[in-house]
Amino acid sequence: MKKISVSAAREELADALNRVAYTHESVVVTRRNRPLAAIVSMDDYRRLEELRRLEDELDGAEADRILADPENKFFFWDEVKARLLRGEAVE
Repeated sequence: MKKISVSAAREELADALNRVAYTHESVVVTRRNRPLAAIVSMDDYRRLEELRRLEDELDGAEADRILADPENKFFFWDEVKARLLRGEAVE
């Protein structure tokens, strides 16, 4: 993985894009030696987006499973807040 500064990225953008596109090597753009952004190939980007989609799908399925379990107790924030203001316990 190559690292370049923002100023170098301005000057070498075409080279950085070619490196990423043809070698699939990522380029990390830094500011004051801190990672700021990454330039990745479209293949890597598509894989990342697919992983995000799958993660969202799994999170949704897990939430559905938890909500469907009658043993789980859920409270809306407004209800909890009202109970606490009245000095009631929230169980």
